[in-house]
Amino acid sequence: MADLRFNCTEKYKKQIKKQAVDKGVSVSQLLSEVVLAAIPADDEFIDYDELRKELDEVRTKLIYESSTMTQEERNCLKHHKDEIKNLLKKEVNGNGR
Repeated sequence: MADLRFNCTEKYKKQIKKQAVDKGVSVSQLLSEVVLAAIPADDEFIDYDELRKELDEVRTKLIYESSTMTQEERNCLKHHKDEIKNLLKKEVNGNGR
């Protein structure tokens, strides 16, 4: 997994946040849904070792840096951690390649 960022105006950022709140999801989840709808993910190959490494990094960040994060940042990281766990379940269930 990789972090993806883009620049936009403050006004557009507020519109995105408002739409996320209206849908009851995080901004990251909203943007992820939009991108995945436009560009479907390639599930042919999943690097499970890289996912485990990233999961460890996210867990470490939540343990040691959560006190300096906003609630939205913590929730975003927790959501990301859950997404990684779900992908790793594919390996356990034998659906990975």
